[in-house]
Amino acid sequence: MITLDKSAAVMNIVTTYEKVQGDPVHTGIWTITQLTSPENVYAEIPAKSALADGYTNLGQGPLFEMSREADRVRIRRDPKRSTMIGTDGNWLFWTGNGISLKIERTSTPPANADWPDKGTRLHVYTNPDNQPYIEMEVMGALTTMKVGDKISSSNRYTLSHENQAKQ
Repeated sequence: MITLDKSAAVMNIVTTYEKVQGDPVHTGIWTITQLTSPENVYAEIPAKSALADGYTNLGQGPLFEMSREADRVRIRRDPKRSTMIGTDGNWLFWTGNGISLKIERTSTPPANADWPDKGTRLHVYTNPDNQPYIEMEVMGALTTMKVGDKISSSNRYTLSHENQAKQ
């Protein structure tokens, strides 16, 4: 379900999976947003992160122009190779061309949830110059679904002029 705010550049999306047939499956909702190459991308690091550095490298090589800040990590796209980083936060923030986009998880995951990819809840994937784009990915908690089960995940997308998008 998609809803648009009537007075602001805000979109809310609720994604629901329903298991209608077959054997049980261990799965989660994974929301991927592809964007043009940014100036910067930020991923939240919560105050009580379960990850040793607040983030983890999910790619094959070292991260490119990455810096850790108080409550976030800043990622730049590597022009030569793809990279991927994960955090256990709840928001991602993209800046470029005078605008910004914030994606926030608005649903509350179950307590003691099982998470994919080393316990991450957010991913930022960057692609090299042959196709210069990035992906901002919000992971859902993993659950075993059997016929009749439903799971949902909600995210809010807020688009604004960069100078109005103080984080």
